Amino acid sequence: MTEKKPHIENMKLSAYGSTAIIAALNAGETLLPDFGKGAISHKTGVSNVVTAGDLKSDEVIKNIILDRFPRHTIYSEESKNEITNPLLLDHCWIVDPLDGSKNYADGLDEIYVSIAYVRNGQLMVGVCYNPLKQQLFFAEKGKGAFYRGLPLKVEKPGQFVYEKLAVSQTQALAGASVETSIAYNPNQTIQHQLIKLALYKLGHTARFREIGSSVGQLCRVARGQSDLHFHADLKPWDLAAGKLLIEEAGGVMTGMHGEEITVMSPHSVAGNPDLVRQFVSVVNRLETDSVFRESLIKDITNHIQDFKI
Repeated sequence: MTEKKPHIENMKLSAYGSTAIIAALNAGETLLPDFGKGAISHKTGVSNVVTAGDLKSDEVIKNIILDRFPRHTIYSEESKNEITNPLLLDHCWIVDPLDGSKNYADGLDEIYVSIAYVRNGQLMVGVCYNPLKQQLFFAEKGKGAFYRGLPLKVEKPGQFVYEKLAVSQTQALAGASVETSIAYNPNQTIQHQLIKLALYKLGHTARFREIGSSVGQLCRVARGQSDLHFHADLKPWDLAAGKLLIEEAGGVMTGMHGEEITVMSPHSVAGNPDLVRQFVSVVNRLETDSVFRESLIKDITNHIQDFKI
C-alpha cells in the first residue's frame, strides 16, 4: 500500500503531528474493505466487539509510528501490554485504531481512528479521522485545532475545505445539544439517564444525541456542531485526542464535578466554560441533594408502573 501523506494548508506541523496524521489516514484506508462485514469476537457485552478492521488499523498505526520513533511506546486499545499509566512515560502514543467498532461491524459510518501523542505527561498532538466521511480533525498544543473535510456541496472530487475549530458559544443548557452514549457499565448508563432527567426537571431541556462514538462526539463539540459532551465511563483512548481538540478549540474538559482531569480519568464533560459550569452544578446537586435525587427515582418508578403497551 502506498503511504498517504498529509496535505494541510498553512500548518507547520511537527514531526509528531505529521506522523499522527499519516498514521490516521493510512489506518483509515485499511478500514474500508471490511466495513460492514461484522465482528470477529466480543470482549465484554454484546456491543463491545473486535473486528478485522480494529486489528488491521492497529498494526498500520504501530508500524508507521515505530518506524519513525522506534523508542516510543504505544498504548492502544487493541495492543496487549503492561502499561498502567502512559502519563509517566517520556513518549507515549495513545491509540484507538477504531472507535465505533459495533457501528463499523453493522455498516454504520460513525467510526473514527484516534491518535494522541503524550510527552512527559502532556498532550501534544491529537488526531481523529473518519475515513468514510473523509473528516480529519487535528490539533497540536498551542497551535489551535483544525478540520479538513468535504464541503457540504461537493463540486469536484477531492475538493476539501479547511476550518479552524471553535467550540460553540451557546450560553444556556436549555436548548443546547448534548451528546453522550451508552456505557459498557450498566450502572454508568443508569447514571447518564438520571443526569438527563435532572437536566429536564431543572428546566434545561437540552437536545440529546446518542450516536455511538465518544471520539466523534468530542470532534463535533470541538467543531461547534454540538454544544456539550459528557460520559461517565471512558478509557484513555476514548478521550485523549478529543481532549486536546476541545482545549485548542477554546473549550474545556473537566471531570463531572468540575475537577481537573487527565487522559486517565474515567469521566468527563466537555464544551465551552459556561455550559460546563452549568452542567457540573446539575451533577453536584444530583449527588448532594438526596431529596431531589429520590424525587427523580420516584418519577421513573411511577412511569414504569404506569407504562402499558
